[in-house]
Amino acid sequence: VDPDLEKLYAYVRFLLRKLPRGSRQDYDFDDEVALEYYRIQKMYEGSLELEAGKQAELPGVRPGGSRSSSDEHVKLSTLIEILNERFGTDFTEADRLFFDLVKEDALQDEELEEAAKVNTRENFRYVADRKALDVVLARREKNDSMFELLMNDKRVWDAFAAWFANELYDAFNRKAS
Repeated sequence: VDPDLEKLYAYVRFLLRKLPRGSRQDYDFDDEVALEYYRIQKMYEGSLELEAGKQAELPGVRPGGSRSSSDEHVKLSTLIEILNERFGTDFTEADRLFFDLVKEDALQDEELEEAAKVNTRENFRYVADRKALDVVLARREKNDSMFELLMNDKRVWDAFAAWFANELYDAFNRKAS
């Protein structure tokens, strides 16, 4: 369930395809590996201050020690707008197709369907998180720029993974009804 370990696994799996088999010689990657881009961007400058006298509700803990979560559902187009605004991405409506295809691929997975039927939304998220990487990797060749963004920005990945789990949970449970 470690996303960094999953990313390392994906990287090594693709790297192994480039390595010569059965050879004990030094490897030369000069023609194979090149830095394509590097971007540093300031996302926020300032400080957050609490206002005196104002109170806010802090969500409690559910049985089993987990936090309570809001089951807020958003449309995919709204998710894309939120990601663009919050993380400075430039997803277009055309990128919406990528998310729809990822969802459709996952809806064919019987293990995910069974997990959605027998688990709460919160517990299903653990199963969906593991499968999300597999589905995104399968779609990598078709949309390399989306793959790069999802793999390189943890905040974008977390937003995608939450959307992914909620969409699948609802779809599988509507199907079961």
